[in-house]
Amino acid sequence: LNDEFHINASRYPHPVLRHEMAHIFAAHFSRWLPICPLIGVHEGIAVAAEWRGESMRLGMTPDEACVAMDSLGILPDLRRTMTWSGFWSQASRRVYAAAGSFIHYLVERYGMERFRALWSQRDFAAVYGRELEVLLAQWRREKLTPIQLSAAQMRHAERLFRPPAIFSVPCAHEQARLSVA
Repeated sequence: LNDEFHINASRYPHPVLRHEMAHIFAAHFSRWLPICPLIGVHEGIAVAAEWRGESMRLGMTPDEACVAMDSLGILPDLRRTMTWSGFWSQASRRVYAAAGSFIHYLVERYGMERFRALWSQRDFAAVYGRELEVLLAQWRREKLTPIQLSAAQMRHAERLFRPPAIFSVPCAHEQARLSVA
């Protein structure tokens, strides 16, 4: 809101600096709405903006990560991802990669001006002339279907994306209390 963000001291290049800077730039898409309530849109543009860095962190592009997650049956439901609670209730590595891949696709395919309109209007059909479900099917067909992954990439993705969302992991204190009872 004040064109500021806070990061911790880290190695160079900083692992989240570009991501956080993208949030600052995106906050200027709308004079009245510096944070997009469609959290998948809000976080997706930051991942899309740091595509190379995210690809290096994952060991594959977010598009490849989505293909792997889809093959493993754990690709996040992007309809839910676009909502506040839906985004935060999913495993972070999965949901950030999926939102980033989809938003990257929208910006590549339709341009930044339409994306800026989406930020403010929050209505996929009004901005893109298609419902979200149609855009998601188009993204899958155009971006994900052509990608073929190696067995090594799939093994890597299994290790990287299989862990559950933090909110679905039982509390260690509660587990200990129940095991004693």
